[in-house]
Amino acid sequence: MPQRVDPNLPAKPFPFLAPDDYYSYLNNADYSYYNDTYAPKKENRPPPPMDAVLPKSFSLLSRLHVPVTVTSSDILYQCNVRAIRPDAYDPPIFDELAPPPNPSVIPLDDRPDVSELALKTPLFKIQTIEEANSDELRKSCFDSSIAVIRGLANTVGFDLSSFTTKALLQLQPEYPVDVRTQYGMPSDVNVNATGKQTWRCSSMQGDTDIFHYGIYQGEVYQQLDVPSYTNPKMATTMLEKAVETRGPSSKRLRPDDQVAGTEYKPKQVVEFCTNVDLSDDTTFAAQLHELNKLPAFLRNSTSRNSLHHLDYSILGMNTVQMYMKVPGCRTPGHLENNCFSSVNINIGPGDCEWFGVDYKYWPVINQLCEERGIHLMNDAWWPNFEDLVRARVPVYRFLQKTGDVVWVGGGCVHWVQAVGCCNNVAWNVGPITPKQLKMSLFSYEWNKLTNFQSLVPMQRLCWKLASHAQIENREMFNVIKGVLIRSLAFCRMVYDHVESCKPSSINIQKPVDGEVSHYCERCTVEVFNIIFTKTRGNKVTVHCAFCAKRTNFKDYTIFQEIEFSELSRIFDAFSVYSAKAPLLQ
Repeated sequence: MPQRVDPNLPAKPFPFLAPDDYYSYLNNADYSYYNDTYAPKKENRPPPPMDAVLPKSFSLLSRLHVPVTVTSSDILYQCNVRAIRPDAYDPPIFDELAPPPNPSVIPLDDRPDVSELALKTPLFKIQTIEEANSDELRKSCFDSSIAVIRGLANTVGFDLSSFTTKALLQLQPEYPVDVRTQYGMPSDVNVNATGKQTWRCSSMQGDTDIFHYGIYQGEVYQQLDVPSYTNPKMATTMLEKAVETRGPSSKRLRPDDQVAGTEYKPKQVVEFCTNVDLSDDTTFAAQLHELNKLPAFLRNSTSRNSLHHLDYSILGMNTVQMYMKVPGCRTPGHLENNCFSSVNINIGPGDCEWFGVDYKYWPVINQLCEERGIHLMNDAWWPNFEDLVRARVPVYRFLQKTGDVVWVGGGCVHWVQAVGCCNNVAWNVGPITPKQLKMSLFSYEWNKLTNFQSLVPMQRLCWKLASHAQIENREMFNVIKGVLIRSLAFCRMVYDHVESCKPSSINIQKPVDGEVSHYCERCTVEVFNIIFTKTRGNKVTVHCAFCAKRTNFKDYTIFQEIEFSELSRIFDAFSVYSAKAPLLQ
């Protein structure tokens, strides 16, 4: 049985699937996910439902039994057959008892040798506008787990000074911001208050405003040896200087007394100003204007960013946020929400040190977290390098200098530490590629399994892409169409089941423009189109069909937001777009 780490180290055996094929469990020799004309052999089909019941489960990765060329009327007709003549419902539209997502783990023997674990980070140097807007740069980034784009800000005339602390102090000094109080320590060390090595990151949440954090950051900056910013080995000395300055938070982490025999013990704390929301296009018009100077594939607001097609804001994802730092401030290890890509610009003046792990190794990172009682998505953690070496996980490690743009590819696990005083602006992007969409769909289903809410409503997003985006890639079209097939069919199955239990209980209530997506109060999954609400006092909560079914829909008010005629119109109009010219806006 394969092992997680080297054979001479203590380890537990684990099962694994074929690497790099997270759709493998959806397919077999008789069926291909992208085959738009072929259905599996009849003997491989699951038995049909016996009446208009809810499917036992619903997954956007469930195996399809109809081609992507199917029409909406065909889907709705089969749903009708399922409701009134279940014995004739053969073949089904999709598997109604889908297996849970099972990420592929690369066996230890297939991982690099220890000498090959330090990866070279792709560095793209931009000197002309043509290079900045080239397909070569875009494709190179899309093919990279993580990459640095150097010289881009200067080439396109991006004004870094618009994002400095000084500029924000002049613009909005009383703007409220969140602050994280963290232990200060070198980037290759993570210990608790007693000096014991751990993956867990300790921090306390507080709040302040830009004015008070600006004072704190400025005082720290005055104490630092500015030339040493370029040398990450100076981080320890800089931290010792930085933590002498009192930060804006009234709350403090109080380390215990020194424990004999420990190599390093945190003595003080640093303050990290997180998630400064720049989404207000009136207040931050100048800042948002600068972002439009970037190449199209990097912009927050562009038709080539799938997240732009959502008609409401998801803070920090399809809106821009800024982070204000002093030496030692950490962004703990994480995957971006739903494995979307992200863009990060260092405003300076100090550097940031980055660490990244390719998407195909995230199951290994997840296992390492689980072994330590850490939830990959919910908890704050900072990997121990010796543990990564034992598990033979290759890591990118690099410095992000002033003006550098870091491209974080979809699904890249990463963590960041400030070497100097600096500000960073960041946001997510969704390249309209099958690779990105598959990652996001798998993350969406994995989040259900781990009780973590997906910030991106993938059903709603795919319907928006079908309605508004110009999809030129046939594989991308097939993936989106597969989601629409499952979504349309499931909506109708839910509708039919509710009507059989509570006739005429579903009312049409069209959503308000820009209304946020609904999530189940109990299980946190996206609730699309058929909305179950319950009122308790002055509070109205939303539930999914499965959770509402627990009480046979008693005390629920049920709404349908989009009529089937409208969904059918979008479904049937969706097609592969033949572009006559490249879309750069």
